[in-house]
Amino acid sequence: MANQPVLSSAGIKAYSVANLTQSQINQLGPLANLIGVWENAPAPEGKTSTGWNVIMVPGPQNGFKLEVMPYSEVLEFKPVVIAAANKGPFSGNNEEVQHIVGLMYNQKITSLCHDQCTDPDLKAPNVIHMETGLFLNVKDFNTQAGLENSNGLVLDFARLATIPHGNSVLAIGQTRQPKGFSSGSIKSISGLPEPINDFDSFRIGYLTGLENPSPSARPFPEFPDMDPNHFLNDTIKGQTFSNVWEITMDTGNATGGILNIPFIQNNVTTSQVSSSFWIEQLTNGTWQLQYSQFIYLLFPGPGSNGKPIQVKWPHTTINTLRKSNLTTMTY
Repeated sequence: MANQPVLSSAGIKAYSVANLTQSQINQLGPLANLIGVWENAPAPEGKTSTGWNVIMVPGPQNGFKLEVMPYSEVLEFKPVVIAAANKGPFSGNNEEVQHIVGLMYNQKITSLCHDQCTDPDLKAPNVIHMETGLFLNVKDFNTQAGLENSNGLVLDFARLATIPHGNSVLAIGQTRQPKGFSSGSIKSISGLPEPINDFDSFRIGYLTGLENPSPSARPFPEFPDMDPNHFLNDTIKGQTFSNVWEITMDTGNATGGILNIPFIQNNVTTSQVSSSFWIEQLTNGTWQLQYSQFIYLLFPGPGSNGKPIQVKWPHTTINTLRKSNLTTMTY
């Protein structure tokens, strides 16, 4: 695809999917399977939801708060293909041109937490997250040297996201088709915070409470907050798949990064965003989308002799969604 016109030869253009041939739509790569509106899949028996948000933040008197909340979600990938061309330098008579195709998306997350949440802002039916952005397929990403991640994998994907709290995110990654995907294929992630220094005093002040939690500290015992991805694996037990595409991305790859407005930057800096999406076609023809997103927030934490230490506090969201009959999301 490098140096070949995709859907536009210059500038930026938007194309309605209804006016494109299947061959043109296929230039989106695995992103073509995302077009449409997605909503929560049916929750497993005995579970509140498939969507979960878990965040640990400092609390009063050098303590902490573990906030776990189920949520419902609507995620829309618009039926409009965005095509852009980035023009570079000439080599002789040939100009270096990078072609990009992608989809615009909108996301709305609504709390399903009732009396279990103490913060009124987090209780149902409040909207607790909104986001808009782009998923981009960039097959000629590596025309410049060095655009590989730490594992040496070729980067061919970019996600641009804006969040009303005042954050802008560029996460770069790769797409692949994993072999033998099934329940258990999604790797574990830790819900525990990571101290940057003074680990021993941090363990006494924080981890002891997690290892011996009171019932009130875990209002949703059905959710494995110390390994959120375990819930994703449980949700797909017994399912079989004909096709699966995995998209992984991280703000630490290549030129990715995060920008925050001053208040956030000065108080709760977001240091990393890492996420994985699994686009799944079940053998019965059902389309399913799973994701796990991991964000590090930098807060002060309890330290020795009353001296705070800096701690990376994890904020994780996971969900399993199905394609809906909706043609567009509502706000």
